[in-house]
Amino acid sequence: MEKNTSSRDLILNTTIELLLEKIDSNDEKSKPPSFREIASHAEVSLGLINYYFKTQDNLIRQAVKWYIDTNVIEPFNPFQNDSIKSLTGKEILTKVIMGPLDFIYRHPKLSKISIKNDFSHPSPEDNSSVTWQGFYQTIKKIQIGGNDQDIRFAAWSIISSIHEAYLRPEHFKESCGWDLTMQEQRIKFATFLADKHLRNTLPVVK
Repeated sequence: MEKNTSSRDLILNTTIELLLEKIDSNDEKSKPPSFREIASHAEVSLGLINYYFKTQDNLIRQAVKWYIDTNVIEPFNPFQNDSIKSLTGKEILTKVIMGPLDFIYRHPKLSKISIKNDFSHPSPEDNSSVTWQGFYQTIKKIQIGGNDQDIRFAAWSIISSIHEAYLRPEHFKESCGWDLTMQEQRIKFATFLADKHLRNTLPVVK
């Protein structure tokens, strides 16, 4: 274990590694890794896993959230990058939308676990809520003076559109004509969402 890696992070990382192995195996009967499997691979005690996570369901849920936080949420803020100075507001929001959208289609089974967890265990810290916060803050910075309630709704509308398109791909493709497994189609979708929701949150000129 690296000096800067906590035992809790080691357990979470090992859980994700084993979970991704099982997902990639395409074995429909495969089950999430057990505490015993995780303890063996991480070289920690069962008691330590029980101490941190209590149940397998809680461990899987927290591991998926930790993985998405690390790979999507932390690099989510485009305003940390000076390169955005040359981008329009629409281009910035499109870039932000593409972050979670690309992740979903690169890790479809893991993303499904995350989305279903958010539906069954909603909280202000779940992945959907944190992603909403990212969309909300981005639109608010772009659309200075926009109606706050409209901006909040726009952020949730973007997330809802992404979830609906992902969870019902055939219906979405039939209805809208876009196959989001193709990146160029995802870019069109993200650009459409950015354009629609920025226009809908424009300040009212009196």
